[in-house]
Amino acid sequence: MNNQNISYKYDSRDEIKQMVRDFYKTKRIVSIDNDDLEPFFSDVGTLVAFDHKEPASNPQGMVVICNTTKQELHSLEQDCQIERVLFLLFQSAQHELQIDELDGFSKMGLPDGVSVTWGLGTHEAKYTRVITLVLIQKNDFL
Repeated sequence: MNNQNISYKYDSRDEIKQMVRDFYKTKRIVSIDNDDLEPFFSDVGTLVAFDHKEPASNPQGMVVICNTTKQELHSLEQDCQIERVLFLLFQSAQHELQIDELDGFSKMGLPDGVSVTWGLGTHEAKYTRVITLVLIQKNDFL
């Protein structure tokens, strides 16, 4: 894998469900359960997801992922109200994340009242991956 950030945006529920299945294949350290997922797959609101990967060897990988995620969340806020966010973090078995690398997720600058949940798992790939599920409501006045 090259050293550039790989980022994709998804809005297909089938693709997003597959990403969640990918998380369940990891050795989970901080797990999520159906109660965490159910609101995202209800018929209320619109579900979007972002998928970011950085080489595990990149010492600034999580900084890049956090900054990109923050920009994407703030761009959503221009047209929508964010209801819930779920971060699924995949750490490489070759490079386990340190607590200070996770700090950026607590500084996303989301409005008060937004429900934020996260899960952390270890996979064998040589990259760090973060899937961000976002439940939004479209602003009616746009």
